[in-house]
Amino acid sequence: MMLKAVFFDMGGTIDTFHYTREQRIMAVSAVRECLSRTGIIPTCSNVCLADMITAGMSEYLRWNMVSNVELKPAEIWATYFLKDLHLIPANLEPIAEELAFL
Repeated sequence: MMLKAVFFDMGGTIDTFHYTREQRIMAVSAVRECLSRTGIIPTCSNVCLADMITAGMSEYLRWNMVSNVELKPAEIWATYFLKDLHLIPANLEPIAEELAFL
């Protein structure tokens, strides 16, 4: 059997990226813009939104390490990263991949 392809999972498996709080706050405007395309307009500040996403990332990582389950992007964002906004995963489905990229 000849090897035809190799897949790499870059999401923390091979490479990890670390950002400062200030970088996260500056980057949250892209998340806001993405959310606005589906009519989701967070009313909290950029600082609050960045902190919410960061806390959700930490919570999801802890859960993921114990459960060994990888959720779909829309579920991750609704249940963990943006949980304080009480969103339904289906509402994030059209932008879920872009949010995951961000």
